[in-house]
Order: sequence, then structure tokens, then C-alpha cells
Amino acid sequence: MMCPRCQSPSAEEARFCAGCGQSLTAESLPQPGERPTGIDPSWVYPEPARRPVRKEDPAIAVALWVLVGVFVLFPLLALGMGRRDPFIWGCLLTVVAFIFIFRYGNREDRKLQAKNAELVADGVRCWGRILGVAHAGASTSVNGRSWVTVRITVEAFAAPHPGGAQPHAVGAPVADKVVIVAEVSPLQFGLLVPGHYCAFTLHPRDPSYTALHGFVTAQGLVVAKL
Repeated sequence: MMCPRCQSPSAEEARFCAGCGQSLTAESLPQPGERPTGIDPSWVYPEPARRPVRKEDPAIAVALWVLVGVFVLFPLLALGMGRRDPFIWGCLLTVVAFIFIFRYGNREDRKLQAKNAELVADGVRCWGRILGVAHAGASTSVNGRSWVTVRITVEAFAAPHPGGAQPHAVGAPVADKVVIVAEVSPLQFGLLVPGHYCAFTLHPRDPSYTALHGFVTAQGLVVAKL
């Protein structure tokens, strides 16, 4: 038989789950129609570590636009003097392409910043019961540390909200299936066990946008913060 809390296999005659200690007697098992979650409202939510916000240096932007201005001014002066060299047209096309790419990149950055702001202001904090884990890309190494890109499929249940205004009752289902793509260390990857949980914030309108905060066992023990 399978434990209703952590999905660990147990012998038919077992009275308690060897993985999480859940009672397996008939009166303690979920009745038909019930949806066991294993979530206890007393679980401590793994608050994410505060990370320093990187601020852009305005001097870099000023220097960049001065350089663009020089590249624009030189071809315009050459055209005004009657020169029609391919080099002049190439410079103008390069500048136009640069401005287009820069503006497009800024627009994408603004969208991402807006999503982040919405996630912080209105995001729903959730316990995610892990249904499956898969590699989502090649491993990378940054500053001597290895990272693995993973795709985590979870059922989402409401977790305590820090602001006091609780949009959902703790433990109430929020979404049947949410896919979280995140970078984790090889050690953290070993903690992603189906039947265990992760803590994350779900965007209020876009379920594809999330922020992962940490990993929790089926007993509510925080084993890693992100």
C-alpha cells in the first residue's frame, strides 16, 4: 500500500509509514472524496534569504549614449559633405539596429520587473507537493559552484501569508499542476523527492511565473532555503 501523506510504499500489515510516521490504520486513512495533503498549518514557512538588489550605474548609460551619438554624428556630417560611401550607410544601419535592440531589451526588462513587482505585491505563497522532477537543461558552473536546471511539477496548496491578509485557507488547493523551472545545486536536487514539498510564490494571474523559496519534507521540516 502507499502512504497517503508521503506516497512511500508500505507493507499491507504495516500500521505506520516508515517514511513519515503516518498512521495507516483504516480509521486514519482518507475517506473517498477526501484529498490528503499532509500539510499542517503549523509548518514553518522557509522565508527566502534577502538578496542585494543590483543597481544600474547611470554613468555607463551616459557613456553608451554619448558613443552612439558620435556614431550618428559622424555619418550625418559625411552625408552632409556629399559622401555616399557604403561605409557611411553601414554605420547608420549599425546604429539603427543597436537602438532597436536596446529598446527591445529594455521593454523585456520592464515586463520582467513588472512581473516581479506583481509577484511580491500580490503573489500567493504556496506549499507545492512534488509530483515529479526532471532535468530542464545542462548543468552550469558559476564561481566554482555547480547548478542544475530542473523542472518541478507540483500540486499547489495555500501557505501562511506574511502580510496577515490570507487569500486562501492554509492547506486549501490553489492549483492542480504548476511547473516550476529553477536552478538548484546538486545537493538540493537530491532533496527533490516526490511526495515531499517545496515552498514558492505563485503569480496571481500567470501560473507559469513563480519564485522558489525552499524545500520541505513530508513532515514539514525545512531542509533547504533558496
